[in-house]
Amino acid sequence: MAKSKTPSFVVELRLVTHQNESAVLDKRFGIAERLYNKTLFHARTQLDELYKNRRYRKTLVERRMAIQAKDKMRETACNKELHAIQKTFGLTEYALHAYIGRMRLAYGKHIDSFTAQKIATTVWQSVSALLYGKGKQVRFKKFGQLESMEGKSNGSGIRFKGDRVEWNGLVLPVKIRVNDLFVQESLAQHRVKYCRIVRKAFTGGNRYFLQLVLEGIPPVKRVNNTGHPRRNPSPPQAVGMDIGTSTVAVAGADGVLLKELFPEGKTYDRAIRRLKRQLDRSRRATNPANFNPDGTVKRGGTLTWVRSNHYLNAVPLEGPLPPSGGGIENSP
Repeated sequence: MAKSKTPSFVVELRLVTHQNESAVLDKRFGIAERLYNKTLFHARTQLDELYKNRRYRKTLVERRMAIQAKDKMRETACNKELHAIQKTFGLTEYALHAYIGRMRLAYGKHIDSFTAQKIATTVWQSVSALLYGKGKQVRFKKFGQLESMEGKSNGSGIRFKGDRVEWNGLVLPVKIRVNDLFVQESLAQHRVKYCRIVRKAFTGGNRYFLQLVLEGIPPVKRVNNTGHPRRNPSPPQAVGMDIGTSTVAVAGADGVLLKELFPEGKTYDRAIRRLKRQLDRSRRATNPANFNPDGTVKRGGTLTWVRSNHYLNAVPLEGPLPPSGGGIENSP
């Protein structure tokens, strides 16, 4: 299925679940975690075997030399050769789809083929980042760490129909507020591309939400009572932005704007320097034996530091600052 290039936006709705439905969803999330970890283990094993292949290593060296020499034709030939070698080791997205599809047969009652393929696609994105040098490592999912599952379309698998979600015999109604004009306009005017079920942890347990990925530009948010737009729409104009570490510059047809992102930062820095000097004076006054004549902290032994009440009242809530010069501190 070709990936859609049309704009999209997300609408999140609360799923109404009882104890039985929550238990089924928890079970399905657990199955999805196992499928993810098994697929990732298989991909990592194949990746290790690929790295041992002499032909693959030799082609990598040739590709590196072609890049240094700026030989595009040779680089393209090396890329095709590398892709062919990866395919023999099953390191492609569709190969992982086939692998997880065979494992999914044991869980066909709970996980549909489209959802399983999306899990394999997530694995492939992590592995391909390693394969092409854009990532450092991939991690397995711990118990309860998987946060979402999604399908590939709204026609099969996880499907949204009117006011409910249907998924492999599980029917879950969604909670839509009567006065939520944004959600009503979004559902009435836009096509659902695919659905995503999200699990979030709360104090009383897990709660489940439905994220609808809709096609198009989201409608303007309106005031529920009057129906008027919350903000006056601005005329479409092109602007340029340059975001720096401390400032942001905006240039448009009406003028130029230079804004400091955190103007209060200088005041905080000054307060931090004054606090550090105050704490240092207090430590030196209450612990003169821990300092050398030149003012540095004595080294080579375990030092005991005495803190005055003024010191304890001045330090931040997260704890006292370390001694100046870096000593070993034993609290009395």
